[in-house]
Amino acid sequence: MREEDKPFVCYKSRWSLKIQPRNATGWKLSFLWLLAMLPQTGLFMWAMGRHPGGGLAAVYTLLYTAAMALWGWRMVVWMKARSEIFDMDELLAIKRQQDQQARRKGR
Repeated sequence: MREEDKPFVCYKSRWSLKIQPRNATGWKLSFLWLLAMLPQTGLFMWAMGRHPGGGLAAVYTLLYTAAMALWGWRMVVWMKARSEIFDMDELLAIKRQQDQQARRKGR
């Protein structure tokens, strides 16, 4: 997939990672990922409605939390693979270098 055709843009800086939709396709794919969350949330709500207290509630909550963490991680990995990645640290280093060269020429 060419960089221009990728549906997401990823801005990376040290420990920070920001992925956002680039075009209508990116928004549609993001929406589909959110729809994939609904069945597991509905199942969790149904299970908690049947057994609201006790040990089963803790098990359901733990399973739901683990499923949501896995779902979120897979979404980030999937979107990053379909993103044009901009390394902000690298871009800032280039900008600093250009600024230094411009200051030297101005002397």
